[in-house]
Amino acid sequence: MADSGIKHIDVGAELTKVEWESEASHELVHGNSFPESPVERQLYYRDDEHKWYVYNGTSWVDLQGAGGGVTDHGELTGLADDDHPQYIKHSLATAVSNFLVASGAGVFIKKTLAEVKTILGLGTAAYTAVTDYITHALATAANDFLVASGSGAFAKKTLAEVKTLLDWAADIATHAGLTTGVHGAGAGTVGILNKDTKIIDADGDTGFEVEQSADEDAIRGKVAGVEAFLLSAAGILTLAKQALAVVGMSADQPSYLDASYIKLKFDTEVTDTQNEFNSRLISGTADATEAFKLHDADGGFEASDVGATIHNKTDNTYTTVAAFVDSGELTLTADIMVNTDTYDLYHAKWTCTEAGTYLVMVSSMMDDVDDGEYYQAWIYRNGSGLVLQSLYSSGASLQMYVTCFSIYTMAATDYVEAYFRSITGTGEFVESTRTYLYIVKLV
Repeated sequence: MADSGIKHIDVGAELTKVEWESEASHELVHGNSFPESPVERQLYYRDDEHKWYVYNGTSWVDLQGAGGGVTDHGELTGLADDDHPQYIKHSLATAVSNFLVASGAGVFIKKTLAEVKTILGLGTAAYTAVTDYITHALATAANDFLVASGSGAFAKKTLAEVKTLLDWAADIATHAGLTTGVHGAGAGTVGILNKDTKIIDADGDTGFEVEQSADEDAIRGKVAGVEAFLLSAAGILTLAKQALAVVGMSADQPSYLDASYIKLKFDTEVTDTQNEFNSRLISGTADATEAFKLHDADGGFEASDVGATIHNKTDNTYTTVAAFVDSGELTLTADIMVNTDTYDLYHAKWTCTEAGTYLVMVSSMMDDVDDGEYYQAWIYRNGSGLVLQSLYSSGASLQMYVTCFSIYTMAATDYVEAYFRSITGTGEFVESTRTYLYIVKLV
């Protein structure tokens, strides 16, 4: 039985069955060196190593290393796969400053520094040293100030130091010594009463000014760089930008014997402070015939001419522009134009810029008036007649004035036009040198 690693103890020449089966009659094969000529499956105990070995046919194998347990992790086998995914291994780090960040419950993943900054909302910002911040400790007394001492640096300044920086020391000393007056209790007067002569906006183009020149005794105001207000030493107020329009006519306008009114052809601006009057007038000759059309290749018509008045000077008839086609063609409200007819296109329209109360007056003069003829002048607002003045002539070959006026409350974009009507007269005309439209803003 020695080949199995177990041998009988020598108990004499003969063994009984009881002795053969008794544990006391057997012992393990052991020693301090392996026996010679072992056979496969033979057991052997090394006394010097305190280990069991089995011969596998080619070598002796430690039974503890073959399944009986090892004490050295270096002798472990089967380490190629990860048997413990619940643990984090050092190999997860691939660079300096990698972070472990939970991607969900029970799971950590690697994040780079840039990715962590993004998670923290820092973008590409770097961490700032504490020395780059100002701390409360810099204040050492009440009313200390922080004042830049240069680019990227603040320094503490006392109240006295700030006053020096602002050059207030002289003013403060002056105020402290006063006993009566405008400021403090001093006897003199300082500050805005005799130092400051202007109230202006941030960009310096709008405001009020007193004493623009020495002892002027006037108050001036400007708007967007233009003087719009002057209160003189005599108390007279001048509002240079107050809405005022005075317009006349460049040519006489023939009367029109009809039940309708003709719009007076005001095309000459004497003054228009707010650019509210449209004096556009163009003259030309029709170069084609088409119903309800005005054709003139040289007309220079514009889309804004819709609503303008057309005067056929050949036939002395009137209509308005209904639609713009192009620079050489317009659609008309009435069919009055044929080839070679001459015409005037005009607007003669004042449009309110700012709401307020306005005085409006039209003064017209008729020339070569016969006895017993009847004329009317109208002021129109927003396309409707508001004020009418009618006159009968008494005598022949007269010059007769027809004037009407009124005060209106206007809204922004309201517009005014002047019209004239000859009810009984023929052959007369409106005299251009004595016919005007006046509009002025009162309040």
